[in-house]
Amino acid sequence: MSTLFLLFPPISLESVIPESYSLLSLKCILPFGSVRCSLSTGNVAGGASPTQSSTEEGAGAEGAIDGNSDSDFWKGSCARTRKSKDPWWRVDLKSSNYVTDVRITNRADCCSDQLLGAELRIGDSLENDGNSNRLCGTVVSVALTTIIFNCDGFIGRYVNIFLPGQDKILTLCEVEVFTSILPTIDTLLKPKPYPPSAHEREKLTTTNTPSLKGTKQPPSFGKETTPQSTKGTKIPSIPGTTIQPRTGKKRYVAIGSESTIGNWNR
Repeated sequence: MSTLFLLFPPISLESVIPESYSLLSLKCILPFGSVRCSLSTGNVAGGASPTQSSTEEGAGAEGAIDGNSDSDFWKGSCARTRKSKDPWWRVDLKSSNYVTDVRITNRADCCSDQLLGAELRIGDSLENDGNSNRLCGTVVSVALTTIIFNCDGFIGRYVNIFLPGQDKILTLCEVEVFTSILPTIDTLLKPKPYPPSAHEREKLTTTNTPSLKGTKQPPSFGKETTPQSTKGTKIPSIPGTTIQPRTGKKRYVAIGSESTIGNWNR
């Protein structure tokens, strides 16, 4: 059993984490006030199937996923292409994965700037050798030997490192791909739905809206009104909301499927 404790609220993950998984890390971020978490299954590149556009000095594609991150090329644990136009390296994960992070270890004994401009691409297509898949990021600095890309939300089978340009040499001393068994657990934290806000109602308002009776169109919310009498007034029932009768309150009229209620307020 694994349990994630958050301030609002505690969440049990027992039902969503298979017992066969060994939980290696739990990462939570707070984008714009919402909580997103991913459960990492570790580096999945090791043991996958790598390939590259060409090979130089016997440094085959498998050297980038051998589990040895030694950044000295001459130690024999790096992958390298010949000088060519648009060289690339790719690993096949065998199935689509939710990719959270990719870590690239650059060559450090010399020539580290050769990696500048390299693109990290992730997707399920082999068009253009996979180099047209979705772009996660571009190497813009080689100040650090290990470059980490956060690709949370990217889904794909193929992870490509593509170096566009003429007379380029691509050298990679290690590539680690971290995936998640869940893309996100946002749905577990999602609050119950509420009636739309006044701002949302204004955005949904349309002028001269035709009657929707007998159609499958979703209801459109009208502007705030204060009718003299609401007895027998028919307005839509809104899934996921509870409408409490009120007296002496403003009433919001919606057009759609019919239900009869009295005055109501959010």
